[in-house]
Amino acid sequence: MVVAKTLYAQKILAEPKSRAARAGLAQLAGSERMIQLCNLEAMEQVHRWRDWLEPDFLIAYASSDAKLSATAVIAEGAAVRSKRHWFSLRYDCRVAGDGQSVAALSFSLGPEIPTAQWATLGLALDGDPAD
Repeated sequence: MVVAKTLYAQKILAEPKSRAARAGLAQLAGSERMIQLCNLEAMEQVHRWRDWLEPDFLIAYASSDAKLSATAVIAEGAAVRSKRHWFSLRYDCRVAGDGQSVAALSFSLGPEIPTAQWATLGLALDGDPAD
């Protein structure tokens, strides 16, 4: 697992262009807000780890449900999309006690997910992720 040394979600959300994202997060229930906050951090960490990857979407529960506690999201069956390709991903994210920021994140990027599996996993065939 790659352990994040620097965390970026708070800085990204503080940018003026993230106003809509901040508003959207504020409307989410606690567990969903934690998942989305951790997803944002995981995407940024993946990009900074391998800058040729440009994650634009992450599903924490693609192949298995994410495990949640009051301050943690463990997503062992996540999938991250970069340049119209999906990759398997595992992450362990710890959220600050107030639920507003990421306190720690570690992740492991797996292989590319074959296109034939996308529909089964609820991943986008084209464009936006499937409902």
